[in-house]
Amino acid sequence: MEDIGFNMPIVSSGNMCKCSFGKFSIPLTSVNTVSIEKTPVITNTDTSKLISFGVCYSPANPAVQAAIVASLGQVKYAPCKSSIVTQWLNTKSTVLACGRPVCTSSSTCLCVFGGTISIINIKNFTVL
Repeated sequence: MEDIGFNMPIVSSGNMCKCSFGKFSIPLTSVNTVSIEKTPVITNTDTSKLISFGVCYSPANPAVQAAIVASLGQVKYAPCKSSIVTQWLNTKSTVLACGRPVCTSSSTCLCVFGGTISIINIKNFTVL
């Protein structure tokens, strides 16, 4: 790999991500063919497999609002059906995989219900 003059963490499949309004973390998976040590690299467009974080606590989610009403204020959550509205943000635009910027440890994306999805438990590779 080309020396780009600095160390930079690159996120790959198998890392976990979590929504700020979700209960569970889920693994990241990539649709890319670019790999480091046989592990696909995550790019800005790898959001299609972020389907559910288990349970949603967002007060902006209509399903959560309905659950609160139905339980007379007791239940404040509903099943998560994430609706990602952005690609991964805070990517490294100078390092590309399949022509797309790669994700780093600071990359996030957003759910329509106000959640911020962050990459956690990072076991990454470093580009030298």
